Amino acid sequence: MTSYIYHYSPLETESSSSMTTQTLQPVLVLLSYGLHQAEKGFNALPGSAVLLRYIRESHRNDPGRTLLEVLLALFAVWTVFQSRRRAAREARNFVKLTEQEVDDLVDEWTPEPLVPELSQAALTAWSKTPIIVGPASSRPRVTNALIDPSLALTPSNPTLDPSVLANAKTKEVINLASFNFTLAPSSSSSSSSSGSSSVSSASSAVLITSTGASSNSTSSPKGTAEQPLPGTETAINTLRKYGLGSCGPPGFYGTIDVHLELEKNIASFLGTESAIIYSQGFSTASSVIPAFCKRGDVIVADRGVNFVIQKGLQLSR
Repeated sequence: MTSYIYHYSPLETESSSSMTTQTLQPVLVLLSYGLHQAEKGFNALPGSAVLLRYIRESHRNDPGRTLLEVLLALFAVWTVFQSRRRAAREARNFVKLTEQEVDDLVDEWTPEPLVPELSQAALTAWSKTPIIVGPASSRPRVTNALIDPSLALTPSNPTLDPSVLANAKTKEVINLASFNFTLAPSSSSSSSSSGSSSVSSASSAVLITSTGASSNSTSSPKGTAEQPLPGTETAINTLRKYGLGSCGPPGFYGTIDVHLELEKNIASFLGTESAIIYSQGFSTASSVIPAFCKRGDVIVADRGVNFVIQKGLQLSR
């Protein structure tokens, strides 16, 4: 049996490593040049020194944080490319239809109504909604199914023909959103129906009697010294007793008998023990919510509530 022994000389090992170094030298030079150019370009960016200092201090104080940030950056890059590949893959899975197939599907499609049909209860509620007939003045005329039963909506007739309103019975009301609601009511009805004349006359009589003035109306819209507008004497007495100001909430000028009477009437109308009036909705929510809720209480509120309620919730903490 013959044994062969081969001995590796150091010279042969050195020659092999030198050949490997010579082979990789161009790659190493190119990589070093690329890193140098990248570092040079990065240092030329504004704020690069601040970013480098932040990375060095972060790595020195907490190396684990540096590793976490690198992983997060890689995950963000992977997510971007993954979403693009997913979109391209889903686009390839779409079924491509011909023009004839698209036309056939469109012809077979039956659109559904955007809203379901209204029930009888909903139609009745809509029938009671006041409708302004004529110009929107300080004393407009309105109508609905309560004033004119012919305007009632039914499942067989769920819509209202606008031409019907021209001959419908109407009623004169006071537009409190206008600054001219103190004008005298009209002496004659503008509606062609005889029923509306009785309604208008009754409402005018109630309005005049409530002001404590004479029931004789004047032809002048501003009134005269001989025939003042209804309520003129009441307005003068009110000004002499309470004075004149830009507004009159209790938070601004103090609580007076008118405020207490209004709170009493509101409580009686709502069926509550008492009521309190505020100058505006913002002060109401920011005062009432903290009065009943405090820190530690659980408040269940819709996230779509307005800014006023949000501030009231914050003040209750």
